[in-house]
Amino acid sequence: MRIEELYKSGDIKTIFCTSTLVEGVNLPADNLFITSYKNGRTDMTSVDFRNLIGRVGRIEYNLYGNVILVKTDEKTKNNKFEELLQKDIPPQKLSLISELTQVQKQKIVESLVAGNIELLRYPKNQSTDNYALMRRFANILLQDILSTNETSFVFREFSPLLNEIKITQIKTAFKSKSQTDDDINISVDQIDNLTTAIAKGLKYPDFDNGKFDYNTMIQFLEKLCKIFKWDIYEKSRLGYRTKQTQQLGKLRWYTVILLQWMSGNGLSLIMNAAIEHKQRTPKSEVEIDGQLAVYNDSKEHRNAVISSTLNAIEDVILFRYEFVEYGTTNPLTILLQRNGFSREASTYIKSHQSDYIVLKDGDYKIKSDLLSCQSKSVRREAEEIKYNIPELFME
Repeated sequence: MRIEELYKSGDIKTIFCTSTLVEGVNLPADNLFITSYKNGRTDMTSVDFRNLIGRVGRIEYNLYGNVILVKTDEKTKNNKFEELLQKDIPPQKLSLISELTQVQKQKIVESLVAGNIELLRYPKNQSTDNYALMRRFANILLQDILSTNETSFVFREFSPLLNEIKITQIKTAFKSKSQTDDDINISVDQIDNLTTAIAKGLKYPDFDNGKFDYNTMIQFLEKLCKIFKWDIYEKSRLGYRTKQTQQLGKLRWYTVILLQWMSGNGLSLIMNAAIEHKQRTPKSEVEIDGQLAVYNDSKEHRNAVISSTLNAIEDVILFRYEFVEYGTTNPLTILLQRNGFSREASTYIKSHQSDYIVLKDGDYKIKSDLLSCQSKSVRREAEEIKYNIPELFME
């Protein structure tokens, strides 16, 4: 994000990047040099290539730009670039049309008529992604029916399978259940379970001197597993049980990472903790080339743990209450991040707390001396935050 901001401001004139640019980055680029028609190890599709060259000439910044195709390797084939430039882009279809079969749509309607949002897998060998997609569209359709939104694309796509009787049956079946949530990944049965659990006293675990206990945390997450039905809805990620012990193996490993993250530890400590956890549990597994293997502490397996740990932080640690969101239990660090400081800047300020922080009337205040600290990136953040939140600072 910082690189993009510096490029937009003109402080950086050139960016070297991977094919990640295909994903869509709005930058004021006048010239784009493409040195490969690969996206990772595979050739780009015509859609990917058109998306890539669309990175220049953005309406927000400028109306046109130059795309220069550069051959840096003898293996690069000129005709590949020409094919991608000249090839027509096939009509793109939404996943509702292209990924779900008519039978699957019928199964969704039948399930909703029966008042059941917990869809049965169809077909039996259905992939995890396809099942997740099926659930999302079931949740959207239910929202549309309950809110009488018959103009949405999803409702129109399902309308041949619906009639007034079925719509009435669905409304009646879900009338006594909790209202649907805007998050299409959450279904009404999960909301009901959570509401009931909170009414019975469910709350986040307490912590002692900024530290959480592993056993307390895993017990809490196992409760969430039952509430949100991770065994069914997130089986491959959160609800996975080991064959030998039938324990929630991945959830226990995520707990190790989560505790390190919430304690404000850096990546090095988190990686070490993840590897040590695998060493302590030799029967635990790692994923190698898409296959699970018993951990053997080899270099290859350690690298797999590091990769999985980064992925877990990025994609799995989603329990967004305050301590997780800010990666710490320290109130000063939470205050700094809440007001716009990055995790790195907050760590720097906390480590120089006596120089830059004052406790006044029970509230933390930042000394203006921070604007002249040794860290250039912290100075830049502080200047912007002082401009927007001057009351946070004091002379």
